Amino acid sequence: VYTLELLYRESWVDNRLDYDKSFFRNKTELSLHESYAKFLWIPDTFIHNALTSQNPEEQSFSHRSLFRLREKGHILYSRRISVVADCPMDLTLFPFDVQVCKLGFESCKQS
Repeated sequence: VYTLELLYRESWVDNRLDYDKSFFRNKTELSLHESYAKFLWIPDTFIHNALTSQNPEEQSFSHRSLFRLREKGHILYSRRISVVADCPMDLTLFPFDVQVCKLGFESCKQS
């Protein structure tokens, strides 16, 4: 078992969100408040070998979530996550062993 604090980033395209940059002072990227998440389609990604995972509490300093909307509906989503994950270890060669612990990211619906 191991614990990680990580910044998770994911990007995808939602063509419905393509916008005319001339309406936004020719900006090619718009930052969206995290409250917009409830109006957007977001991939259902999860860590399959996580024993627990959680987002920091909303008002804490470490709570960071970011949405960026780029031209042609490109979305970048970043958030901080705490994860406790499973890692089977073989300690037969200890103290000369090497362990590799992986995180497995999957989609609930797209398997």
